[in-house]
Amino acid sequence: MSLNDFSNTNALESNALFVLPEARSVMSPVSKREPKRVPTQRLEITQIPRAMRNMGWVTSARLIERWFSTPAWSMPGGVKSGDFDKRNLPFSHFDDTIITMKWAMRFPRFQEALAKVGRTSFHTPNGLEQLRSRLGGWRGTEPVQLGYYGMPTRSFDASCWVNSTVLGSKIDTLDDMYGALGIANVKVGVVGTAVVENKRKMFHVAHVGFYVLDYYDFVDWQYLGTWTKDRVLTKAEALFAETYTGRRIVNYKDGAFAKVFNQDFREYRDRTGRGGDFVVYSDVLWQQSNAVIDLGPVA
Repeated sequence: MSLNDFSNTNALESNALFVLPEARSVMSPVSKREPKRVPTQRLEITQIPRAMRNMGWVTSARLIERWFSTPAWSMPGGVKSGDFDKRNLPFSHFDDTIITMKWAMRFPRFQEALAKVGRTSFHTPNGLEQLRSRLGGWRGTEPVQLGYYGMPTRSFDASCWVNSTVLGSKIDTLDDMYGALGIANVKVGVVGTAVVENKRKMFHVAHVGFYVLDYYDFVDWQYLGTWTKDRVLTKAEALFAETYTGRRIVNYKDGAFAKVFNQDFREYRDRTGRGGDFVVYSDVLWQQSNAVIDLGPVA
């Protein structure tokens, strides 16, 4: 995801959403006067989408706005299992429209992940084993068609994927991709025909498809950044804000701000009955192929 992959670079209080109910200005010790108190406004997590759009993080904002707008649902851990058939999920529990490959290709780290999974794809032992499993118990008695060009991402993922690689890390620059996906999976699948040639099982690849899979949820404990109504603090700013001087400067400069955690979204869901986790799919980037894969001799 996404927001839930923000790097925890600081030692942060685990139960503090609003870091400054007030701020104090430092007076000279010899004055013996009470430091001046400066009230601040609370920053609600529902203001985060506005801050994202203000920074140009349109895709991130659309994802979190979807979460806020749907009925409460906490994603069971089993949904993330490779054995779970996500085609059974209702529309409210997945999205395949917000993340697009065209948008993702704007980011160099995504292009690097795409190139990596493209190089490995089915050319690894795991990739070959996945392809064999997609063909089920095929014994080579007759040709078998696997998938088809243009099929929906959910169906492609459930029946045709053969390999994947990790996208992103916690040291990445804070940008729209970090806010939208954080650490996600770039996956590759194939469509084509399995046939027998010279007593060997061969798979003729017609198209290779690339796509993104992620999970937008707020499980466990995780720091999601320090936010103002207009933006997220950079990692350096967030670290500086942990000092007394830093807290005063950030408060005076940016007004209301908050350190946000996964728990804050769970509490919002419990309080309002809104906030539905969902599986995130991109569309599929298709490439024609004439590769032929040797799956071994006919038994």
